[in-house]
Amino acid sequence: MPLSRSAAVIAAALIVLGTTACRSDNPQPTPSSSSAPGQLPEVPAPGDQPVSLQFGDKLRSFVVHAPPAYDGKSALPLVVAMHYYPGDSTGIATTSALNAKADKENFLVVYPQGHAGGYNALICCGSEDDVGFIKTIIERMVSKWKADPKRVYATGISNG
Repeated sequence: MPLSRSAAVIAAALIVLGTTACRSDNPQPTPSSSSAPGQLPEVPAPGDQPVSLQFGDKLRSFVVHAPPAYDGKSALPLVVAMHYYPGDSTGIATTSALNAKADKENFLVVYPQGHAGGYNALICCGSEDDVGFIKTIIERMVSKWKADPKRVYATGISNG
């Protein structure tokens, strides 16, 4: 393997390790009276907000990024960005740079957290109903965050 390709492989491995090592498993909830026990409260507002919800028998989570101009009244486009395996919502937010694009172009971004670092791909990563989980997130974003149901887009890297 040529030296430049070896360096690229090592750099990619370090990036993946670095993004998974820096994640926080203890996001700080925002006060709200509408959250169920074990779920993170949810108050739609500009910025980044961790959210959790009971899906099936598991507490699942995602991070919402709303642009500075978000007012909760205008229907905004929604981008669902799914991370690689092994990865997390923080890693894809950093890797994709979608927050800066959302701030500039005025759209919402949601970063679902895959179970055990990935999404159900049949040959790996468990048998979770990730399609159902993503659909539930989209429904919630439309009802609570006023995302435009006619402008929902998905993107991801590798397993995402």
